[in-house]
Amino acid sequence: MSTPRIVVLTTGGTISSTTSVTLSDGTSSAVRPALGGSELLRALPVDHPAVRALSEAVVEVVDVYQKDSSQLQPADVDAVTAAVLAALRDGASGIVVVHGTDTLESIALWLQMVCPLADYQCPLAVTGASFAADSAHPDGPKNLADALHFVLQDDSAAAVHVVFAGRVLPAWGVVKIATDQQEAFASVSPGLGLRIPVLPTVTLPLRPTPLLAPDTPLVRIVTSDFGDDGSLLRCAATPSPDNPVRAVVVEALGSGNLPVAAARTLCQLRAAHPEVAVVVTTRVPLGTVQAVYGCPGGGAELAAAGIPLSPYLRASQCRMVMLALLQAGYTAAEIEQVFRAAAQCANAHSSIGR
Repeated sequence: MSTPRIVVLTTGGTISSTTSVTLSDGTSSAVRPALGGSELLRALPVDHPAVRALSEAVVEVVDVYQKDSSQLQPADVDAVTAAVLAALRDGASGIVVVHGTDTLESIALWLQMVCPLADYQCPLAVTGASFAADSAHPDGPKNLADALHFVLQDDSAAAVHVVFAGRVLPAWGVVKIATDQQEAFASVSPGLGLRIPVLPTVTLPLRPTPLLAPDTPLVRIVTSDFGDDGSLLRCAATPSPDNPVRAVVVEALGSGNLPVAAARTLCQLRAAHPEVAVVVTTRVPLGTVQAVYGCPGGGAELAAAGIPLSPYLRASQCRMVMLALLQAGYTAAEIEQVFRAAAQCANAHSSIGR
């Protein structure tokens, strides 16, 4: 049996953050990334089963960058992607990406879409922490140990999972649900797993590997609420030289419903600008988006008008899908058809489940 080769890619985030750095005036700073990957590994709980397993593995640490993930830039996404691809080419049997939680679900889904993990039978875990490394009860060491244990256990899960607070969640449909609790992530549809194709008409991973830094498409997220007159949506979604928007994600209410004025505006914009892709999700953290309600602006009415609803992905992950597909050369009409096919697949899955 060959020796496992585990690659740990660090990017900063709360898991590597401390309050030990002081500002120029001598006062304590806010939390900021300060620890590298080697320091994170030294903090692993000694009684965790991953620690013993790691003694029989080759572990390589690559500090890709060190920043708060709210400051993530397109070049950073490309850097993590390149590091994962390099680890795969160099024979990694498991990869752990240590990342900040603010954009963790975005990077996890991106890596699932663009990295050929199944070709190498290599699982990838993304993890982080809710509490800083020097807090009273840091959760990062256990999360990292759990992630390492996961990628050491079984190469049949050659996909991206978020390992956090004792849970292992597929990248598809994972969402951040809390800012101040250890259980910061959940799955939009816990029964989804990897059993159905979430983007059934797309061949993954996307090849050639999409890059974001050279030319990042403008994909806007617009949130709606009661009484929405559609003016914000019109401002955000109308393309112009100053607003070269390529796609819009609409965060609707409930299971995918919009106030009638906002829904009317959305339909008008799609008719006037068919080159701009549109998808509707919800601002609610958990549960599926479905074409259920037939009131004016309801999900059923939106679907009947040809507007795609995203059943499992929330706004940040919808945006990552659109970014990836745009960079892969998909047109607006093709992107919308991808989401419609996903909704059809989800409906069929729900019918079987009932």
